[in-house]
Amino acid sequence: MNKYWAVMYKYNEGLIFGGTHEPAFCMTILDVLGLPTFTNAGYSKAFFTFIEKELGIPPDRGHIVFNYPGPERLGYKGTTIDVLLKEVGPSGLYS
Repeated sequence: MNKYWAVMYKYNEGLIFGGTHEPAFCMTILDVLGLPTFTNAGYSKAFFTFIEKELGIPPDRGHIVFNYPGPERLGYKGTTIDVLLKEVGPSGLYS
C-alpha cells in the first residue's frame, strides 16, 4: 500500500511544539486512494513507534495528519488520479 502514499521529510530547527524547541515533528501523509479512516489509528501507532525508536522523539511531541483530498483533486501524469483510475485501475496507477 505504501506506493500510494507520499511522505516528505524536512528538518526544521525552528519548530516550536508545546512551547519548546525540544525535538518534535509534524507529519503529513498524502493518501492517494483513500484508505478507510479506521486504519489511521494503526498507521499512527506504527509511525509514532518508529519515530520514537529511531529518532528518540516521544509520542507527545508530534502530530500526524492523514490527508485525503480525493482523486479528482490530485494531479498526476498530466491529468488527475480519478481519470487515471478509470483508465488503468489502481494496480496500473504507478506502473
